[in-house]
Amino acid sequence: MTADTPVDTPVRPPRRIRTVSAVLTGTAAAFGLTISGGLLAVVFAGVEQWANLPAWLDDASPYAVLLAGLALAGRVAADVAGRYAAWCGLGAGLLVLAAGAAVSRSSEAHGDGLEMPTVYVSAVVVALAVAAFALLSRRLRRE
Repeated sequence: MTADTPVDTPVRPPRRIRTVSAVLTGTAAAFGLTISGGLLAVVFAGVEQWANLPAWLDDASPYAVLLAGLALAGRVAADVAGRYAAWCGLGAGLLVLAAGAAVSRSSEAHGDGLEMPTVYVSAVVVALAVAAFALLSRRLRRE
C-alpha cells in the first residue's frame, strides 16, 4: 500500500447493536450448555445403573453434573455478555420453555410425555440458575 492510498478503518456498530448481539450470543451459548449439561447428566445417570455406588452418590451425582453445566452456562454468559449476563439467563430460560412446550405437545399423542408444570419449573430453574451463576462469576472476577 502506498502512502497516498486511504486506509479503510473498520466502523464499529452502535453500542445498542453490540449489546443486543452479545446478549443473543450469550443466550444461545447458555442454552446450548444447559441442554448439553442435562444430556450429560442423563447419560451419567444411565451409566451409574451398572456401577456399584452408594445410594447417596448414585442419587446426587447426576444433579451435580447438571449443576456444573448450569454453572458453566452462567460463566460463559458472563464472559460473552458482560454486565448484561443476567439477561442471558432469562433468554436461556425462555428457550427451555419453548423447547419443553414443543416436546410436551409432540408427546401428548403418546400419553406419556412432559407435563407443562414440569416445563415451567425447569424454565424458571434454568433462568434463575444461569443468571445467578453469571452474576456470581462477574462478582468474583471483579474482586
